[in-house]
Amino acid sequence: MNWLHQIGRPCVLMTLSFAALMGAGCATSGTGARAARPGDGLREYQRLVLDLRQDVQLMRQAVEALAAATPQNSGARYARFDESLQRLEVVSIKARARVDAMEKRGAAYFEEWAEEISGATDEAARRAARERLAELHWHFEAILKDTGPVRQAFRPFLEETRRLRTALGSGPRFEAIEQARPACTRIVADAQHVGAAMDQLLETLKTAEAAVMAGPTPSAKPGGKS
Repeated sequence: MNWLHQIGRPCVLMTLSFAALMGAGCATSGTGARAARPGDGLREYQRLVLDLRQDVQLMRQAVEALAAATPQNSGARYARFDESLQRLEVVSIKARARVDAMEKRGAAYFEEWAEEISGATDEAARRAARERLAELHWHFEAILKDTGPVRQAFRPFLEETRRLRTALGSGPRFEAIEQARPACTRIVADAQHVGAAMDQLLETLKTAEAAVMAGPTPSAKPGGKS
């Protein structure tokens, strides 16, 4: 979108609140809802990235197969390519909805958390909460930093793939697929760049999750939500 932009509105992760991503414990709504556990937001985001990572890989494999097509199997390989692109676009739409939901839940928690810190009479509790916030915020900034290369790599990959489908049209002749092999080569290279960037982001998310699980959720009030 940029890679997130392709999934929905531009740079939604950059506006995603700290508490939403860290999953520090906002309550869900609805019958049978439970309070989110520390790290839930990070785990959810890891699943989102993993889902996209898998579909980028499947798209790359479909393009490689298309580039190696013969007159006998070109129809089936094009159908696989088209199906893979449709799936990637569907997963992107689902990802947008999940990120939007995390933002809404986290915004409410973050406001409550800020009120708890500013309203506490215990200076030691406020100091501890601020220190914990600073620690986790460092990991949050690392996540944002590693999101940049993903955005930069995903956009040309998806755009080039869509251009290939448009150029080939529906049920292309084998000669058209042959002529599209240079475009296939570019898409495969783009997919490899996307995958490498996503792998780095996933490592950063795992490190952040470990930091969240290693210490208490910031809360300046005894018995406050965490």
